[in-house]
Order: sequence, then structure tokens, then C-alpha cells
Amino acid sequence: MNLLGLLVSMTLAIQPPATGQAQPQAPAPQATVPTAAPPAVPEKEPIFERKTAYGFLLGGAALTGAMVWSAGLVAASKLDSGESNNREVGRVLPIPVVGPFIATNLSDDEDRGLFAVQGLAQMFSLSMMITGAVAVHQHRMHDAATGKEHNVKASTAAGMIGGGLALAILSYGMTVGLTGTHRRLRPTYGRRFYIPVFGGIAAAPQAPSNTAGVGALTSSAVQMTGVGLAAAGIALMVRRNRRKHRVTLTPSFGRGHAQLNATVRF
Repeated sequence: MNLLGLLVSMTLAIQPPATGQAQPQAPAPQATVPTAAPPAVPEKEPIFERKTAYGFLLGGAALTGAMVWSAGLVAASKLDSGESNNREVGRVLPIPVVGPFIATNLSDDEDRGLFAVQGLAQMFSLSMMITGAVAVHQHRMHDAATGKEHNVKASTAAGMIGGGLALAILSYGMTVGLTGTHRRLRPTYGRRFYIPVFGGIAAAPQAPSNTAGVGALTSSAVQMTGVGLAAAGIALMVRRNRRKHRVTLTPSFGRGHAQLNATVRF
């Protein structure tokens, strides 16, 4: 009997559970929702101050344009001289940075020093502009990480608008006034200067010489600079007013009602 009871007990112990009985299951891993990491705050401040960075950028751009324009003016005078050697110099000299150094090998001894100085000046101004662009980018990245906002002063925007319009109007008036002789000698060339902003570009193909063509293009370039400066000032003024008078709309829903709250920040 004891042996029979032991066998029955062992049989019941190893019997599989009923099929209808629920099996314990391990808890399923919960899905994690990825969250965007906050922008990393730079450890160090930008090397240059904000005004210095923008000064390098704008000053370098203006100086680069002036150096390239002066080289183009000298190249036009070389092309008008009629000599074959000067023509070769005039073709390569307007190339930014590289052109003046190539012209030193093609020109006479008396002009090599001038062309070398022009090439070095273009390299310096271009490096200045690139340095300013990198510094401005660093400031923008730092402001985005720290949440800072910088509003342009109203006086700065107004100065850009007034200065740009004055530059465009004065350059247009001087161009029209100085081309009176050309209107009599070359009517097609002179009349095109009446077109604001783009008159110099339209008149350049009809110029009596290469130097006059560069002068016509310069007139349009100065007027474009003035118009662009005024447009940038208007854009900054509009942006400043939008930030100053920012409207925040917040919807609110409740039982049996809904409303919209507006907050205006001055």
C-alpha cells in the first residue's frame, strides 16, 4: 500500500496542468517614445563680439567688392590701350584673387608692384569676410542653444532705410547728369541711363569704350546697393515690430463652452 501510494503521488506531481488553466506570462516590455534631445549649450562664448563679427563680415564684403572693382577698372583701361600685351593683362586682371597675380607675370616691371598689392588686398579682404561669416554663424548657434533673441534697434533700421534711399537717388541723379554729352553723341547709350537701377547694365553694351562700360556697370551696382540696403532696413523694421507686438492664441475647452484667449506682448 505504501508503494502504491508513493506511485500515485509521483504521478500527480508530474501531471501537466489542465489546458484551460491560465499560464503566468512575463510582463511585456513597454515601448518607449523617443524624445528630442535639447540643443547642446556651447561651453564657450564666441571669440569675437557680435558687433565685431558683423563688422568683419560686412567690412570684408565691401572691401572685397571695392578691390575687385578697382582691378576691373584698371583692366578696362588696359584693354582700351590697344597693345597686345595690355590686352592679355586686361583679360586676366578682373579674375578675383588669382587674376592680379597672373597679371604680374604678363605686365611690365612698372605695373607688377601695383598688381601684387591688388592681389594681396583681395586675399586680405576675402579672409576678413570669411572670418566674419564664421563668427556670425557661431553667434547664431549660441543664441539658438541659449534661447536668446536680439532685436535690431529702430534707429539702425531707420538709418539703413534712409541711407539706402539717399545712395540710390544720388547715384541715379549723378549718372543722369554726367551722361548729357553721351546722349548727344551716342543717343542709344545715353538714353538708357534714364532707367533706374538697371540703366547702367542696359547701356554697357553700347559704351564707346571698355572704361565707359565699367563706369556704366558701376552706376547700376551703386544703385542696387542702395536699394538693397533700404530693403534690408525695411525687413528688419517689420521683423522688429512683429516681435514687439507678438500675439499668442490659447484655446480653452470646457463642459458646454469653448473660448479662445489672446495675449498680446508689447
